[in-house]
Amino acid sequence: MNVDWEEADAAPPSGLKILSRSQYVDDIDFLHIVGEVKNTSSRRLEYVEIVATFYDKRDRVIATDFTYTSPESLRAGQTAPFEFVLEEGNLANARVVLQVQGNVP
Repeated sequence: MNVDWEEADAAPPSGLKILSRSQYVDDIDFLHIVGEVKNTSSRRLEYVEIVATFYDKRDRVIATDFTYTSPESLRAGQTAPFEFVLEEGNLANARVVLQVQGNVP
């Protein structure tokens, strides 16, 4: 197997915080993870992205996904919702770790 990679120039800016999150499985067995993000920095951040990593009982990664807040750009102090909609499978019983990042325009 060949893997191509490159180092990032800089770490993503800090100043984003996940305020809340919850999850449920709907009537047609889709997993929904919903929540809210706040820009706690003093500047506007754009392309605010939430990354979900799903782990099994042995702490092995079994899935990843990402979504953006709505709107994708947040002014300083602004909050915005996000939602993942995934085919449930075994994900409803998995441990989920959410990370948030954004870019300075």
